[in-house]
Amino acid sequence: ANTPMVETIAWCVFNTGPEKYSPEMRVEQTQENFEKDYKFKANSVKAEELVIKFIQVAVDNVDDKDLLDELTKSLLLLGRCKEHRWIHNNIFTRLLKKLS
Repeated sequence: ANTPMVETIAWCVFNTGPEKYSPEMRVEQTQENFEKDYKFKANSVKAEELVIKFIQVAVDNVDDKDLLDELTKSLLLLGRCKEHRWIHNNIFTRLLKKLS
């Protein structure tokens, strides 16, 4: 099974990159490797779905400090890949709903 961080990194590989084509960064080669070697598929999961899943996993595992730490880092990485409005609408709002 994939850990939250692995799922987040896979999402980042397929959904982030330079705005202009930059062959020296080998984005396409990395994406192809993820598909071929690790069986990840491009666009197989949305960031919003990961957020919902991660928050639910956190709620279900409140006593697992290591897992909660990994979930926190995964949500932070997703947030770094998006803009502040997306973070507010998808992470912050959902966390507040679960905590209240």
